Amino acid sequence: MGYLNRVLLMGNLTRAPEQRILPNGRSVVSCGIAVNHRYKTASGEQKDEAMFIDFNLFGPRAEAFMKYFGKGDPVLLEGRLELNRWTDSTGQAQRRHRVIVEDWQFVPRRGGGAQGSEAKPAIPAAASPAENVPWEAEADPFTPSDESADPVGAGYSGEDPF
Repeated sequence: MGYLNRVLLMGNLTRAPEQRILPNGRSVVSCGIAVNHRYKTASGEQKDEAMFIDFNLFGPRAEAFMKYFGKGDPVLLEGRLELNRWTDSTGQAQRRHRVIVEDWQFVPRRGGGAQGSEAKPAIPAAASPAENVPWEAEADPFTPSDESADPVGAGYSGEDPF
């Protein structure tokens, strides 16, 4: 039997991301996200329940996250759940779950408002389709150089068989 530890969360940041540099020089960013769960009670009343979850990011993804996000920003996070255990100053054993984020995505703000409570760089625009083409049009490997060549084999008429 296999195991799966995968977490997807979409919500708003509860505080400004905090960056630290580890002794090995790697960046780590800590933050929190609020995620709502909307449900109906037995009486038909609609309720919202908020859950507050801490998360960490590491390396270049953490540095990019710091650059684009601030308190209140919507974000989609993907990662894994981790259990931290420690002993506090009174000697009590403590435990806390947190998400180790492996990937994140921008989420549009409702109402089209600006991203971030602080001045942050604009979200990078997606490249136009022409900019995404890695080769010149005349060097397209999917277009046969000989127009009369049969690209699929004998009997191909060029019509959709379905």
